[in-house]
Parts: sequence; C-alpha cells; structure tokens
Amino acid sequence: MVLYYDIETPSGVIQLRKPMGRVGAIHLGIITKYMPANKKKEGDPLSPAEQERIGEGFEQWAAKVLPQILMSFTPKGASAPTPNATVDDLAGEDQYGAFLAICSTLDGSQDFFRIIQK
Repeated sequence: MVLYYDIETPSGVIQLRKPMGRVGAIHLGIITKYMPANKKKEGDPLSPAEQERIGEGFEQWAAKVLPQILMSFTPKGASAPTPNATVDDLAGEDQYGAFLAICSTLDGSQDFFRIIQK
C-alpha cells in the first residue's frame, strides 16, 4: 500500500509519496543525522548551529529524496496538476515546506521495533 501526502504551500499543493524502500532509508538517515535530537517546547527558538544543521539536511533531502517522492504539483488556482512535475517546478520555500511537513510525520516518541521471543 502506498501512502501519499498532500501538502498545501502558498504556491499550491504538492503531492508526495511516503518515502519507502531505499529512498525511505536515505530519508531517515538524513533526518536522524541533521535534525535536532533534544526536545524543545513549541515556540522555543533554534540555535544558529541547529538552524545550520537543518539547512544542510534540507539541502541533502531536496537533492536525494524529493525528486524520488514528488508525485504532482498543482499551482494555486489551477484545476489540474502540472504535467510531469519536477523539483524545478517548485520554489525553494515550497520544497522547504514539504521537507518540514514530511519530517513532522516522523513520530520520535514511537518505538521503531520490538523483539518478540518465541
């Protein structure tokens, strides 16, 4: 089963496929490498170092993951998606919004596995 995310940005709606398979592993590797590990309360500012790390993660994600999961882009006011949309059809701020939205789907509090002994 394939899961899709529709992400609304000021420029339109981006449809992304949930990162799965090899691209899912690359996605998770980028997120775990660059995203802040410490829990902050909502509204707490990021340090300059955290901002820089997130920027580096975004650059890698936009190059390695986004092209693989971009399904469509429907510009604001359009009735149909742009045919054969690519990352070149997305403004940088829309790519960043998609990055943040996809990162928000990862629940850091969840257990990734549980060993079951038989």
